[in-house]
Order: sequence, then C-alpha cells, then structure tokens
Amino acid sequence: MLKQVRLLLLASFVSTYAHAKTFELDDYDENNDGKLSRQERVNLRNDLGPYGTEDRVASVFFALNKLERERGNPDQIPTEDVKAALFPDAVKCDLSQRVFLRDSLRNIAFLDCPENREKSGGASISYTEDFENGGSSGTLKGVLGYVLIEPGRVATPPAQRTMQDVLDDAALAVFAEVDGTLNSTQNHEGFARFGVEAEAWTRGIFDQTIWDLAGYYQPDLNFDTHAIGAELRVTPVHATAYLNSYLKPKDSNRKFFFQVNGILDAFAFPNAVNSSSIEDSGYVWLGGRLGAVYEDKVKALPNGFRLSAETLQFWDALHGETTNHYSAAAALFLNETQTTSLGVEFVSGRKHELPQSRQEQFMVKINFSY
Repeated sequence: MLKQVRLLLLASFVSTYAHAKTFELDDYDENNDGKLSRQERVNLRNDLGPYGTEDRVASVFFALNKLERERGNPDQIPTEDVKAALFPDAVKCDLSQRVFLRDSLRNIAFLDCPENREKSGGASISYTEDFENGGSSGTLKGVLGYVLIEPGRVATPPAQRTMQDVLDDAALAVFAEVDGTLNSTQNHEGFARFGVEAEAWTRGIFDQTIWDLAGYYQPDLNFDTHAIGAELRVTPVHATAYLNSYLKPKDSNRKFFFQVNGILDAFAFPNAVNSSSIEDSGYVWLGGRLGAVYEDKVKALPNGFRLSAETLQFWDALHGETTNHYSAAAALFLNETQTTSLGVEFVSGRKHELPQSRQEQFMVKINFSY
C-alpha cells in the first residue's frame, strides 16, 4: 500500500495539478546521500513497472532508461540529475507568500505551490441601488489571511523524508473573513470571523490530505450577536480522481475538478446564556461542501472563463436542525494571471453560520484574489 501511495504521488506529479506540493523521488534515496544507486533505481523502476500503461508514467519510465544509457548505467546518479531528466519542467515550490486574499477560508491552501494555488475563487464585491424604493446595498464576501509561521519548519525536510513521515508540512496563520450584505435602509445581513488557523498536509490513502483547524470569534454584521467557535476541515486530494485537484496536459487550457470538504464547525453564543431558545446558545454542525469547477480559454476569451456550482449541507448534532445552501456562478477573467474577474452568481438557502437567515440573491460581482 505504501508503494502504491508513493507511486500515485510520483505519477501525479508528471502533469501540473492543484494541491500537489512535493515530489517523492527523494523517498527512493534510502541512505539520504543525495544519489540514487543502481538498486535504488531498480526500486523506482519496479514501482513504475506495473503502471507502465499510463502515458504519464511511461514517460518517466523511458526517461529513466535514457538517462542510464547516456551515463553508462553508473553506480550512482545524483538525485537532482534524475529529477531534472524525468521532470524537466518541474518548478521549485516557493512557499514564501505570507498574504492571501480569497472568497472563503475553505479556498485557501497556505502550503500549496504558487503555480498550483486556486486563485480564481477571489474575494468579491457587488453593489445594488434600489431606485424605486430608495436605498442601496453592497455585498462583500472574502477572507484575508496572513501566515505567521513559515512552512517547512515543522515537518521533516524533503531530502530526509521517508514513507514513515506522515506529516508533509504545516503552517499557522491569522485571518479575517466577511460574508454578507450591508444595507442602507435596514439591518445588515451576514457574519464576520476573526481567528487563527493551523494547516497541515499529510500522506495516506489519498495523494495528500489537508487538515485545517481554526479558532475564531464571530459577530453578525449588526454586532447584535457574538459567537466563539472552532472549525475542523478535512480536504482529500487525489489528482487522478479530480478530487480537489486536476491533471492538466501542457497543451490544454482546460481545468476541471471537484471541490469536496468534510467540516465540523462548533460555536456558542456567550451573550445568549439566558435566552429562552436553546438553539441560540450554540451549535455543533456536521457536514461539508460538494462542488465542481470548470475553467477554459477560447479564442474569443483569451484570459479564460470559469463556471462553478456548489452546495453546503449541514446537520446540527445538538438539535437535529439542518441547513442547505446552493450557489452557481460564471465569471470572465480580466487578466492573464486570472486573479481578477467579472461574473454573476445566484445563491439560495441558509448557511450554517447564521441559520436563521435565508439568502435568495442574484449578483453581478467583481472578484479579486492574491
């Protein structure tokens, strides 16, 4: 099983995909001397052999044979030379970025490589003017995150990593999130969250699994209620299954993947101790997100476009209450890096963060990400 997991990671790295941070060729350097011996190369080839029918794996298999022929099959080949030969277009993963701007905390991966990060789900703003009845409103949705502890200081360095090292990397960040509508003639709708989040990437059944644990303070946008809570998110990553990841051939602009998160979110309202409604005192929500994203570039739209849909489903373990929220969006990217877009979105249902409020909105939005 460990070899199969290691092979899946190796095979998946051949194509560019989201949430694929580390290349596990170093695992074959059993004595950590920075070189692959003949036997270590045999181990690598044996792992590749049963999967040689896959084009992306076959290309690695033949590239390894070519390298050995060119060098006369020496006793030792530097690991970095093997990497360069097998993956000439591989880029080093720079995790120095500290500031992140996205539409939701669920769409931030602090430990992902820059070229693989999902940037198109950016923070958004929309404005509505009611000329008939008077008044205006603005809708804000986004999160700003700042990494406090740099990645790479917690986990085993890649050159010294073995398959027994479950933890790939970890980071700690602070964040401020807002999701709601500010109205000029009536109460505001929505919530904000301010907190600290720890993120860890582990190996196991999937290519990788992302674990996020956040502690937060949550007021509504009128500051009438205040909650304190904690959220645990689990994000499985599997490139060949397009699970929170994708395989993208070099000659294609098309990207498709499923967004799946398992979520446990528990919070309490300290100022509602004397409330007659037990639901107001707190919730323990179990559920998650299921969505799909499709992106492409066509001649008429050289920067590309994005189509997405998702549903959020939750059940409150304390009171048996359920919430359902649905959204569908389309956006046109305004720049080549796809960090700015203009789009429309329809949302319907109740979010578990404020289960007493229901949304039914159609919005034109400008999205920004960093």
